[in-house]
Amino acid sequence: MFRSGVEHSIKKWVCSPDVKPKAEDLAILKDRIEFSSELNSVNADLWFQRGQLYALMASTTSVWTPDARELRLETEEQYWKTLTIRPEWTVAWINLLQTRILTGQIDRTTLSIIDKVIKKGKWQLDVQRQLIWIIFGTWDSLSPNRQARVSKHIAQVMEKDTLFDAAVASALNYKKISTLKQFPLSKELRRKLRQTLADEEKMASLKRHERATSGYC
Repeated sequence: MFRSGVEHSIKKWVCSPDVKPKAEDLAILKDRIEFSSELNSVNADLWFQRGQLYALMASTTSVWTPDARELRLETEEQYWKTLTIRPEWTVAWINLLQTRILTGQIDRTTLSIIDKVIKKGKWQLDVQRQLIWIIFGTWDSLSPNRQARVSKHIAQVMEKDTLFDAAVASALNYKKISTLKQFPLSKELRRKLRQTLADEEKMASLKRHERATSGYC
């Protein structure tokens, strides 16, 4: 009963960004999870929930403040403990990867985690969607060899419509469309990409026109 209540609270806040947790709610939840994990230190789910909780606490502060960094380092520690117990948990790996990037740790360990997520969670759509955003966000930090490997991977998973949309949205967000066009895409994906970008340009053109004429009577 306790565990399901904790999971429900965390899921509600993690899956609904518009629902902001109150500091007092997070403090109460923190006490409960820490107490429970101390009683059952080999329960990977509890360490994972601790990681999610610290990540939520960090999200309530300004992104680049010392307090946020300290909370994210604590988040990272919880995910490492989770993976010590359950090393095949791909969701924990992708959360750990995101956490390390947010603390500026784009090093060999972080890059090796990218390889793990590609290998372990190829068709887990939520994991791959998050990975796509991470890859485009850190593209310039990747070596040419790793860029070649991840571009091949993204080209493969883009066959899924939801991941195609994620790749295009991420490339647009990070201004990496020219990079995406160089990926080893199938003919059908290249056609689909051209059409999607043409539609995006039409929408952008309409918005520019609306802004330009919004003052007219």
